Amino acid sequence: MKRILKYIISFSFLFACYQTLQAQKGTILPSYLMVGTDVAYIGMSIFNPERSQFEINTSLDVYKFLLSIDYGLAEWNIQKPNFTYLNKGNYYRIGVDYNLQARDPDQNIFYVGLKYAHSNFIEDFSYQVTDPFYYDYENNINNADISAGWFEANIGMKVKVWKGLYLGWVGRFKFAKSVNYPPSSFENYWIPGYGKGENDTQWGFGYQILYRIPFRKKPPFNEKKVKEEK
Repeated sequence: MKRILKYIISFSFLFACYQTLQAQKGTILPSYLMVGTDVAYIGMSIFNPERSQFEINTSLDVYKFLLSIDYGLAEWNIQKPNFTYLNKGNYYRIGVDYNLQARDPDQNIFYVGLKYAHSNFIEDFSYQVTDPFYYDYENNINNADISAGWFEANIGMKVKVWKGLYLGWVGRFKFAKSVNYPPSSFENYWIPGYGKGENDTQWGFGYQILYRIPFRKKPPFNEKKVKEEK
């Protein structure tokens, strides 16, 4: 049922994008590429030695839409006297954002969107077992090949601060999660890019720094279309 829901949502969203682009054929050629990173993850990696995460954010404008692809690497290594936990992997997001300020003369961006996200990672859990009759020993459980997928509904803003430099924030609601891992393994604890594996839904928030790389000057929007929207 979840898979059918994913297909319906994806098809409906892409069809709506296609219909809008058809109405604005003169302005669909991309005019810029925006590339950046999430500074919140950089700060977390500096102040928390157990965790490290780095993410690249990209978006390409097409009329009022932003074709967006994010890619991240994450590692969480907990070392305690009686147990150790290692989670290491990568993730990506791909989808479309709709720019609600496409006509802003300062080229600021306020957007909503939908993305599909996927993660591949490993988990390793080792713990000490105390046996009063024989001897103490260490037990190890390993999830060597796990994958997870989910959808994200996004809202965010990118504000121009100097020439091509932008600062932004993004809020994410993550839902329709599915996880694939060996049935004999322990229950998944953490999913890179998503959060706690036990949660069916998850909220996320990020702060971004980005740079806008222009390709060409964007032509004006179809005036006839503008009047129809008013």
